[in-house]
Amino acid sequence: MVARTIIAQYVKEMRKKYKLTQVDLSEKAGVGLRFVRELE
Repeated sequence: MVARTIIAQYVKEMRKKYKLTQVDLSEKAGVGLRFVRELE
Protein backbone atom coordinates (compact mmCIF):
# COMPACT_ATOMS: atom_id res chain seq x y z
CA MET A 1 0.00 0.00 0.00
CA VAL A 2 3.03 2.27 -0.27
CA ALA A 3 1.92 3.50 -3.71
CA ARG A 4 -1.43 4.59 -2.30
CA THR A 5 0.29 6.57 0.44
CA ILE A 6 2.58 8.27 -2.09
CA ILE A 7 -0.35 9.16 -4.35
CA ALA A 8 -2.38 10.49 -1.43
CA GLN A 9 0.54 12.63 -0.25
CA TYR A 10 1.13 13.99 -3.75
CA VAL A 11 -2.52 14.91 -4.29
CA LYS A 12 -2.72 16.68 -0.93
CA GLU A 13 0.55 18.56 -1.47
CA MET A 14 -0.48 19.75 -4.92
CA ARG A 15 -3.93 20.75 -3.70
CA LYS A 16 -2.40 22.87 -0.94
CA LYS A 17 0.26 24.29 -3.29
CA TYR A 18 -2.49 25.66 -5.52
CA LYS A 19 -4.54 26.78 -2.49
CA LEU A 20 -7.52 24.57 -3.28
CA THR A 21 -9.93 23.16 -0.76
CA GLN A 22 -11.11 19.59 -1.10
CA VAL A 23 -14.40 20.98 -2.42
CA ASP A 24 -12.57 23.05 -5.06
CA LEU A 25 -10.53 20.05 -6.17
CA SER A 26 -13.56 17.78 -6.41
CA GLU A 27 -15.41 20.33 -8.56
CA LYS A 28 -12.45 20.95 -10.86
CA ALA A 29 -11.70 17.23 -11.20
CA GLY A 30 -15.33 16.31 -11.75
CA VAL A 31 -15.39 13.82 -8.90
CA GLY A 32 -17.29 13.69 -5.66
CA LEU A 33 -16.04 15.28 -2.48
CA ARG A 34 -16.12 11.89 -0.80
CA PHE A 35 -13.67 10.54 -3.38
CA VAL A 36 -11.18 13.33 -2.67
CA ARG A 37 -11.50 12.85 1.09
CA GLU A 38 -10.99 9.10 0.85
CA LEU A 39 -8.05 9.55 -1.52
CA GLU A 40 -6.22 11.88 0.83
